[in-house]
Amino acid sequence: MFGFGKSKARKEKLEKEQSIIENYRNCIQNGYVPLVGINNSQPVFLNIQNVPLYEIKTSRRYASMGRGGARIGTSESVANWQQTDTGHLTVTGEVITYLGNKTTINFQRSKIISIDCLYGELKNKITGVKVHVSNRQKPVIFGIQPPEYCKEVILFGLTSTSNWKLITKDAKPYLIDTNKFPSGN
Repeated sequence: MFGFGKSKARKEKLEKEQSIIENYRNCIQNGYVPLVGINNSQPVFLNIQNVPLYEIKTSRRYASMGRGGARIGTSESVANWQQTDTGHLTVTGEVITYLGNKTTINFQRSKIISIDCLYGELKNKITGVKVHVSNRQKPVIFGIQPPEYCKEVILFGLTSTSNWKLITKDAKPYLIDTNKFPSGN
């Protein structure tokens, strides 16, 4: 009735997300990273269906005043985040690929400037990962959850993994750190 259950549920959700993130970080520190697959000999770190894509859309708002033939007017540009597509997001060691119903996006590792997390923020209450890329004026938001975990996986996936080796164990793909496991097992 007073909303106390929502704050408890949100707290439990955040604690669960922190646990997932800590588990992933421990895997990295221990020298192995579970993957979701392999595509063209590239490790696939994330592979998610039905991801909403949000982009900034600008519109002009006009206001005018006056009577008769004399009118005085002003206009201002208004920017809003709008969902523009829904599609499939894949993150490999080289590229973030989004295949939507209307849009196809490929962000090369070298072009990514930063990745930020959103938790029900902005006017539209968007939760997801905002990606800033050097060859685009405006960032995009992928509505994926949990945002902090996805950011962590994307950042690790896009870092140089030259000392990591791709292996398969129990029919599951992994990356292992060859500095910690020189024999590759």
